[in-house]
Amino acid sequence: MIDSHCHLAPFSQHGALEAILERAAAAGVLRMVTIGTNRQDWEVNRRIAALADGRVSYTVGLHPSDVTDDWEDQADNLSRWFSARPAPVGMGEVGLDYFRL
Repeated sequence: MIDSHCHLAPFSQHGALEAILERAAAAGVLRMVTIGTNRQDWEVNRRIAALADGRVSYTVGLHPSDVTDDWEDQADNLSRWFSARPAPVGMGEVGLDYFRL
């Protein structure tokens, strides 16, 4: 199985990433896509993907709750991430949270 939407950055920042990946594998989840919600986690997620030996891919994006005054600058910088290695597999969070309507 693949978890197509998870948030691994906090686990990585607290030293618990490998334990989470092991628990996921034991449950049959062999791949994950960790979702970018703001500029601070994009690099963390890229490093996780680079170190996770094919088990984790990542996305870059801005969650509506993480939009700050410099959101335009952050949005302008999203495209450069697609030339990074490993490259993101998609863009998201992208702001389709309808609970804000």
